[in-house]
Amino acid sequence: MNVRVYLVICSVILNCFLINQVNCYNILGVFPFMGKSHFYVYDVYLKELARRGHNLTVISYFPQKQPLENYHDIDLGKGKSLFELNHPVSVSYAQALLSFAILQPIVGSYTCRQILDDEEVQDMILTQRKFDLVVAEQFNTDCPLAIAHLLDAPVVGITSYMLLPWHYPRYGVPYNPSYILYDVYHGGTKPTFLQRIVRSFSYQFINFLQKHICKHEDSVISHYYDNVPSVEELGRQVKFLLLYQNLVLAGSQILPPNVVEVGGYHIAQPKQLPADLQNFIDESKNGVIYISFGTILQGSSIKKEYFRAILDVVSELPQRVVWKWDKKLPQNIINIYSSKWLPQNDILSHPNVVAFFSHCGMLGTTEAIHHGVPVLGMPVIGDQFTNAAAIEEQGLGVQISYNSISKELLLEKFKIQVFAIAFRHCITLNIVAILPFHGRSHFIVQRVYLNELLRRGHNLTVISHFPEKSPPSNYYDVSLAENSTVFENSLLYRQSYVKFPLVSFNMLKYGRESCEVLLSNQNVQQLIRQKPKYDLAIVDQFNTDCGLGLAYKFNAPIVGISANGIMPWLYERFGVPYHPAYVPFQFVGGGRHPTVLQRFERSILNTYTKFIFYFSQKLEQLKVAKYLGDVPPLEEIAKDIKLLLVYNNFVLTGSDIYPSNIISVSGYHVPEAKEVTGDLKSFIEGATHGVIYISFGSLVKTSSLPDNIVTAIIHAISAMPQRFIWKWHNKSQVLDKNKVFIADWLPQIDILAFFSHGGLNGAVEALHYSVPILAFPILGDQPSNAASIEESGLGVQIQGHEITNETLVAALKKILDPQFRENVTRLSRAWHDRPISALNTAIYWTEFVARHPHLNYRNRVVDIPFYQYWCLDILCIYIAIILTFVCLLKIALKMYRIKHIVQDKKHTMKRSKQE
Repeated sequence: MNVRVYLVICSVILNCFLINQVNCYNILGVFPFMGKSHFYVYDVYLKELARRGHNLTVISYFPQKQPLENYHDIDLGKGKSLFELNHPVSVSYAQALLSFAILQPIVGSYTCRQILDDEEVQDMILTQRKFDLVVAEQFNTDCPLAIAHLLDAPVVGITSYMLLPWHYPRYGVPYNPSYILYDVYHGGTKPTFLQRIVRSFSYQFINFLQKHICKHEDSVISHYYDNVPSVEELGRQVKFLLLYQNLVLAGSQILPPNVVEVGGYHIAQPKQLPADLQNFIDESKNGVIYISFGTILQGSSIKKEYFRAILDVVSELPQRVVWKWDKKLPQNIINIYSSKWLPQNDILSHPNVVAFFSHCGMLGTTEAIHHGVPVLGMPVIGDQFTNAAAIEEQGLGVQISYNSISKELLLEKFKIQVFAIAFRHCITLNIVAILPFHGRSHFIVQRVYLNELLRRGHNLTVISHFPEKSPPSNYYDVSLAENSTVFENSLLYRQSYVKFPLVSFNMLKYGRESCEVLLSNQNVQQLIRQKPKYDLAIVDQFNTDCGLGLAYKFNAPIVGISANGIMPWLYERFGVPYHPAYVPFQFVGGGRHPTVLQRFERSILNTYTKFIFYFSQKLEQLKVAKYLGDVPPLEEIAKDIKLLLVYNNFVLTGSDIYPSNIISVSGYHVPEAKEVTGDLKSFIEGATHGVIYISFGSLVKTSSLPDNIVTAIIHAISAMPQRFIWKWHNKSQVLDKNKVFIADWLPQIDILAFFSHGGLNGAVEALHYSVPILAFPILGDQPSNAASIEESGLGVQIQGHEITNETLVAALKKILDPQFRENVTRLSRAWHDRPISALNTAIYWTEFVARHPHLNYRNRVVDIPFYQYWCLDILCIYIAIILTFVCLLKIALKMYRIKHIVQDKKHTMKRSKQE
C-alpha cells in the first residue's frame, strides 16, 4: 500500500481528539524504549507531523542529528553513547519468559525514572505547558501516560509491532490461544495442543507480571507526583492505538475501531545503491538472495554447523547473495557480497532481488511485503515467531526453525517454495453484484456504491429488483422485478417483544421467497449457462444466502455488502465475538448499557434468531440444489467471504470489536444537499423558528400509528413554535397548513430536522448534516439504532408507550436546546473527519480483493472446533494439574500423619518399656 496513505491515516487520526478547529497542534511525543529499530519507525511518523506544520516536543534517546523546524528534542541519553540491546541467537521459551520477568520491570522502571528526573520534563510539568495531544510509545513502560495525565492531554498510543499480551485487556481485544497470533511464541493461527497450553500459561503469567510492573511504576511515579491514577487505569483511557501491522501480513484480526492498523509507513522511496553493490546486483543473471538478521541479533553467534549449512546452500544456488554480516566470510566464496551495514530497503526494492532470508523482524518483513519479495523466515526471539507464522500463513513466504537448519532443508525451502511465490494485479474488473432483497431503502445505499464502481471503469452485471432506466454501456441489468413487488410502505406499526418472533420469522420467510425469485429467474439461469468470467462477486448479506450459491457457480471471490449493521447470524461466519453485556443486539434496545432483563432478552433472542436462520438456510440449500446443482453448504461458502463492507461507523454506533476483513463504510450514500424548490421552499423559508422534519421511513405505514401517538404529534405541532414537515400517507388528516407541510414523499437529505423512527439511513444523514434526532423506534434494527443515537449524543429516544402530549414536547425541546445542538455539531465534525471517504474506502477494499484474491482473509476463529474456542481441553489440563497437586498434597499429608503416628507409637512403646 502507498506509504502516503499510512501517513495520512496516522496524521488525520490525531484530529479526532482535539477540541479547537485549528491548523497546527502542539504535540508531545514520549518514546522511552532505547531500541533503535523501534525509533526508526517512529522517526518517519514524527517528521511527517512536523512537515505538516505541527509543533513537536519529542522525549527519546534518539535526538535529531540535524535540527528540524518546529521539532524540539528532549534527549534522555544526554549525548552519551547508548547501550545497544544485542541478543545471541537462542530459541527458548524459558528465555522469553525470563526476559519479560526480569528485563521488563528493570528497564521500564529505569526509563521511567530517567524521564521523570529530566529537568526539562519537570519544568514542562511544573509550568503546565499546553499540549493538544501526547503520542506515547506502548512498550516497556507506561510512564508517558502519567505525564499526559499531569499535562491534561489526550493520548494516542503507538507501536512498532503487533499487540503485546497486556494490550489485549487494555483495549478490549478478545484473546484466545486457539487462533490468535501471539507475540513471542510459535504456532501462528493454527497452534498445536502443546502450543496452546504454552500460550495460555504465558499469557496469564505475563499479564499477571504486568500488573505488578504497573504497581511498581505507580510507586516510582508517586515518588515524584501525588494524585496520579494508576498507570493501568490510565492505559484504559488511551484514545487510539496506532498498531504497526496490516491485514496483508497479520490476516484478519479482531480489533475495535480505536486500534488502527498502520503498518508500513516507515518505508521510504528507494535511493541509489552504492556503485559496487549496484553493479553486483545488476549483473546477477539469476537474481539475488538478500540475507539479514537485523540490528538486535548477533548474527555471528549462530552455531557453526548452521552457519556452514547456510554457506553450503548459497554456494550451490545459482543466485548471488547480499549478506549483512558482522564478520569476514571465507575468501573462496565469490557469489557473496557482505557488509556490516547495508541499505536494506533500497536492496529489497531492486527488481533482481528474488528472496529475503530473514529473522522476520517487523521492519524487514514489512519492507519485503512492500517490495514484493518472498521471505524465508528464521525467527529467533520476540515477535519474530509471530511474523514468521503470519508470513507463511498469508503465502508471503515460508519459515524454518532455527533448531532444524540443515543444507537439505534450506535448499528445499529456497528452491521449491520461496521462488514459487508470485503476485497478481488487475485494472479493469468484471464484477457481478447479487442483491436479492427487494427493499428500496437497502438499494438506495448499494446503488451509490455500484455507480462509483462504474465511474471507475469496471464492468458490472447487477442482479436486483431495481433495474436502471438508462444504464451505461458497462452496466448490465438482470432484473428480478417482474416476479416481485417492492418491499415498501408495507408493514404495520409494531412495537412489542412478544411480536418479535413473528417479525424475525417473516423476515427470513421473505428471504426464502427472494431466494426462489433469484434462482428461478430465466435471465439468471441464462447467465449461469453462459458461464461468464467474473473477477469479483458482490453479494448482499441480509436475510438470504442464496446469492452465495450463485457466486460459487461463477467461481468468483466474494465481497459481502450490508446496508445495515451486522445481522445476528453473521457474527460466527466472520469470527465476531458476541456478548450480551456490551454488544447491542440489532432488534432490541439497551445499547451498550443493557439492564439485567435486556441482557436476558438478548441472550434468548440471539439464540432464537440463529436457530431460525439455520433452519431457513437448510431450506434455501434445497432450492440451491434444485436450481444450481451440486453446491457446498452455504455456511461453508459464507466463511470464504473475503471482506464484508458493513454500513456503520464507531462515531455513531460505538466501538465494536471486528476482524480486519469487516470494513466500516457508513455514510457514502449521502450526496451533497440540493436546494429545495416550490411550495416546500416557501414553507421552509417562512419558518421563523426553524423546521422539524417527521418521517418514519419507507417500510412502515405511518397511517397505522396508534391514535394516541398521532394525537401527541399533533399536540406537539401546535405547542412548538417551529414549523413541521411530515412524511404522511393519510391525506384526510386535517392540519394547519401554515404550521405543517404534508407529503407522501420528501427529499429527506435536503431538509433534515428530525423526529424519526431510527432508521439507519436517516440517522446517517442526520449525523452528516449535524441535525439532532428524536428517535421513536418501531421494529427491525431501529431499537438498536435509537440506543446508538442516544449514547453517541446525536439525539434522544422515546418509546411508543412513553409518548404523551407532555413527554413528546419535552423531548423535542431537549434536542433543540442550543447546547445539545452544539454537541451534535462536534459529533458531526468527527464523523466527517476520516483519512479516506466512506465511498473511497468501500471501492478501495473491493478492488483490493480482486487484486489479491488468494490472500488469506479468513479469520481463523471460524474454523476452530467448539472445544478449542472455549479452551475446554486446556481447562481440563489445568483442572488435572490442580487435582494432581491436591492429590499429591493429600498423599504427602497422609504420609506425614502416618509418619507421626508411627513415631508416636514408637515413642509410646519406648516409654512403656522404660516404665
